[in-house]
Amino acid sequence: MPPANRPEKPKGELKEYHSNGDLTEWLDWYLYCLKKSLLTIETTLQKILRKTEFWKIHEHTVFNERQRLVLNKLFDG
Repeated sequence: MPPANRPEKPKGELKEYHSNGDLTEWLDWYLYCLKKSLLTIETTLQKILRKTEFWKIHEHTVFNERQRLVLNKLFDG
C-alpha cells in the first residue's frame, strides 16, 4: 500500500486507459513520479554546486592531499 500522498500505480496497460478515455489515474501517477525525480535532481545539483563553489573560493588555498580527501568526502556525504 503506497503512502497517503503517493498515488498508486495504475493497474493494466496505458492503452487500456486510453481506449476508455480516462487517463487521469495514469497522469496522476506519472506526474507524481516526475515531480519526485525532479526534486531528487534538484537536491543533487545543489550539493554539486555547493562543492564547486567551495573549491572555486579556495582555489588558491593550499591543501595537502589528506585535507582534500577529507573535504571531498564531507561534500560527497
